[in-house]
Amino acid sequence: ETQEKMRIFSRPSSLPSVTKSYRFLAVLLFSSAVLLSCFNVFLNAEAFNINRNVAVRRSSCFVLGVPTRSTGSSFAPAAGRLTTTPNKNRLQKPFYSQKQTDGDITVRPDPSMLLASQSATIQKIGVASIAVVLGVGTVGFVNLLATLENSSFYELWRDYTWAPGFGLIYIAAGIAHFTSKQAFANIVPPYGTWGGLWAVPAPGAKQLGLSYEDYHTYWTGIAEIGGGLLLILSMVTDLVPVQVPSFLLFLLTIAVTPANIYMFTHDAEMGNDIPTIPYPWGHVGRGVMQMIILAMLFKLAFQE
Repeated sequence: ETQEKMRIFSRPSSLPSVTKSYRFLAVLLFSSAVLLSCFNVFLNAEAFNINRNVAVRRSSCFVLGVPTRSTGSSFAPAAGRLTTTPNKNRLQKPFYSQKQTDGDITVRPDPSMLLASQSATIQKIGVASIAVVLGVGTVGFVNLLATLENSSFYELWRDYTWAPGFGLIYIAAGIAHFTSKQAFANIVPPYGTWGGLWAVPAPGAKQLGLSYEDYHTYWTGIAEIGGGLLLILSMVTDLVPVQVPSFLLFLLTIAVTPANIYMFTHDAEMGNDIPTIPYPWGHVGRGVMQMIILAMLFKLAFQE
């Protein structure tokens, strides 16, 4: 009887690993919140040292020291794309400005507060910090999903919902790249963005008669449709292992993440009557969703 009790009490438990993962995730989220808060405070402090009118810009132009879409290299705003209005509430709310469109006033971040208005060095550090937070957060969610692998529902949840769900989502997103092409072209970071950090080429774009933005919009749309179709095919045939399209979509999601970062750093809008993302917490929520998607695709690609 004594030996039986000792055997029971010495039985390994998954509770410590679960607790460790939750603690890791909690520390990660807390650190991310502190980092974003410090950056927010820094930008707000800088606003009090800026004595000028607020430039209210449209989604297709760059402001305050970044290239314009018209030239790709000029540091002057494109003509006709900016209107200036005095911000009477600068001291009360230095982080935000008002933009009027078709009679409706929406609150957007003051362009002088965006990462795009900072020096090239600060932009590079900021983008690198965002990438690190996204990467570490993805690792955290991968570890969190790993704690669920021994659950009775996990395999059913993964095998019968992830592949078809992601497949349909990516197919729909890929089609939208063509049906709403300009909306996605508006959020493609132009060459030289973030102080020259973004230097992704567009091989063959001139031969195809495509702009830099259209080139990257089209190929990512085709890739999303293809990956989504392969993911759905993996559900009905053994010829396509689910791990292959899952890993390809994992890499593709990483490849298109700079567009999401660009929307945050430049307050870029998709247009075409697509609602703007609340700044800044809407982008934070979107970043968390990005981590979850990457984690789920990773776990789908690397199954035990």
